[in-house]
Amino acid sequence: MKPLLMMRTKGLAGSMFAKHAGCSKLTKSSGAQVGLDIVALSVPDVVGLGDTIAAAIITAAGLQPAKIGTVDPVVSQNPEAGTNVAKGSTVTYTLTS
Repeated sequence: MKPLLMMRTKGLAGSMFAKHAGCSKLTKSSGAQVGLDIVALSVPDVVGLGDTIAAAIITAAGLQPAKIGTVDPVVSQNPEAGTNVAKGSTVTYTLTS
């Protein structure tokens, strides 16, 4: 598995670092570098944005966009901004109808 993030750590055991970083698994590559398997992403805030931009931001965050409605702007989203979700989770946003 290719690591998503490389970090240098000093004085922190691997399992303790994983717990502190909110990760499920660590992979050691070389030296003091540790690869992290990110299991939770923060949902971006797309309320007030247009459909195209909202979908692009959600996709760039590693999540799947799903829309309800047809007229900009986004008036609500579920889950709400800042919620931690698994990579690939669906974020549903509602446009003005």
